[in-house]
Amino acid sequence: MKIKINIHSFVDLITNSSTELFVLDTNKSLEVVKDILQNLIDFHNKMYNTNFKFEDIFEEPYIGNTDSFLQGFYGTSNIKEGIIILGAYDNSIPYWMFDFIEEVFTYKTERFHLG
Repeated sequence: MKIKINIHSFVDLITNSSTELFVLDTNKSLEVVKDILQNLIDFHNKMYNTNFKFEDIFEEPYIGNTDSFLQGFYGTSNIKEGIIILGAYDNSIPYWMFDFIEEVFTYKTERFHLG
């Protein structure tokens, strides 16, 4: 069986493959940041009967130089050396996590859309 899909234009072929990058001030340790994120995932799993794992959503957070990561392509960061939180793969960070990260880690958080 063959499926034929009629395409209106080449724009119809564009997918939304992107992820978010969060840069945090280093006033918290990597362990504390990961623990906070894990607690939110656990809470969400209980509330919505889901089974997200940390590695389904995030790469392992690390301390890095944001300018070298962003390389001027995605903008610049006011935090030169920070905790980098990156999605595990394209679109892996759920939208409900965006506001939480920015709210919990307050004004010392920057978000960049990579895509």
